[in-house]
Amino acid sequence: GQNCLSDVPTFRQYLSDLIIRRHSFDTRVQTLVKLNRLESQHNQLLTPSRLRVLSCLDTWGKGMSQLEDVTPPATLVRDMMRLSHKISSLQNVPKYQNEKQEAEAIIQERELELRSYFDDRCSKMLDLQKAMEQLRQLEIATGILEVREQLKKNAVSQGRGSGKVGHEFETVTAKVVLESVVPLLVQHDKPDGKISILRNVTLGMARAELDCLAVYHPNTSSPFCVALALIEAKKSVNDIGIAFSNFQSTLAFLTGERSGYNPEQWINKKCHPKGHFEKFELTQGGTRYEFSTESFSKFKRDEASKLFLDRIFFVTKQTSITCVASDVASRLTDRLVRNPKFNLETLEVSEEIARELFEWISQEIPPSPISTLDTLRIFAETGRAHQIQFLWNTEARNVDVPETGNVMN
Repeated sequence: GQNCLSDVPTFRQYLSDLIIRRHSFDTRVQTLVKLNRLESQHNQLLTPSRLRVLSCLDTWGKGMSQLEDVTPPATLVRDMMRLSHKISSLQNVPKYQNEKQEAEAIIQERELELRSYFDDRCSKMLDLQKAMEQLRQLEIATGILEVREQLKKNAVSQGRGSGKVGHEFETVTAKVVLESVVPLLVQHDKPDGKISILRNVTLGMARAELDCLAVYHPNTSSPFCVALALIEAKKSVNDIGIAFSNFQSTLAFLTGERSGYNPEQWINKKCHPKGHFEKFELTQGGTRYEFSTESFSKFKRDEASKLFLDRIFFVTKQTSITCVASDVASRLTDRLVRNPKFNLETLEVSEEIARELFEWISQEIPPSPISTLDTLRIFAETGRAHQIQFLWNTEARNVDVPETGNVMN
């Protein structure tokens, strides 16, 4: 593996591999490429209609700003009602007939103002609606609207699919935890209670959620359980660097190491109003678990690296190491395909485009303090490679995994 964000040439090669790989299996990317091809093919036909829509929107906006100086309809109506009431009260009083006629004249003026107000708005709205409908008909005729709708359907189906894949990955991860991680903890810690695996634990934290937390209740007078390990599941190995970096401040918060985090960032008004972890209670699988900083006393920084290393486990898929997080890769794909300079026929990434995206990612997306490569290197060089479990097959078949509860003596 390599850090594909190290320089433009390396990044350009990464983008080329990324778009070819995504285009080969990702229906959303395939549809997006198809849409952009249609847009490019029919650009001359669509441009006049789109400019007309923009012009109507501009006219509508200017009209709305001009109407800010016009008396609002509600005020006009209130004036008319007040004057009508006044006319009724003067109806049979001869000496006030002049005043009555003045009131009637004002009502007529208000009626004209009201009609002008709505006529102007309706006229601009009708122009805008007509322009938008003309553009819509062109997009139907060119097939663009159909592909755009397909793109929306792809997004929905991918969302459902990712949920299913995520559930399967979590199931396989739980199996790895039971078969590989828990036995290590039993051998190392020899706990005097049964180990439980808690899932999706926040402990009231404003900035973090723990995928899996291995704990047990010691046979002591202390009400607090003892945390033995954090286990993080990542479908992409390239997300490990960010997760490991985040764990440093999370564990500083949980262990009460106040020099290792900014309390203002950890304030939860209900649970941790001062931004410091003190106590938290939760219930999973019908069992109550109480936590304090004492619960995380087994988590200590490595003397050489000054990092939290022990008791941190990762379960991830065996994929190419690029040091580009999965969410960043998705954003890069979208920006690349939508770039008007990108060749949609050859899918070739030019040096110019690569440089533009390299500058964008450098400015918009802060790098992880510790990259995935550095994380893997640290764990390997300190004899902790076994704390990163790579999965070759992530299909969840015939896996019997219990929910939260006691899993092993």
